[in-house]
Amino acid sequence: MGQAKHVNGEHSWGINGDTGKIVDMKEYGLYESASVKIQTFKTAIEAARVLLRVDDVVQATRKHQDEGQQGPPPEDQMEG
Repeated sequence: MGQAKHVNGEHSWGINGDTGKIVDMKEYGLYESASVKIQTFKTAIEAARVLLRVDDVVQATRKHQDEGQQGPPPEDQMEG
């Protein structure tokens, strides 16, 4: 029902966390400020950056290990 009110352009409806009932958030006195939304986006972006950095480190480590395995043969085999 709350979603239907949003579709109809009634954007201030939400769920009362105490009762589970749908209420008008303006009457309930609950507002979500733009600063909360901005901080949420900043946190999500930072989390994505950390994951990308970890992925880069893992790829670099794998590449380094692969190069080590395909490198020149050990010295005792070179004298042949």
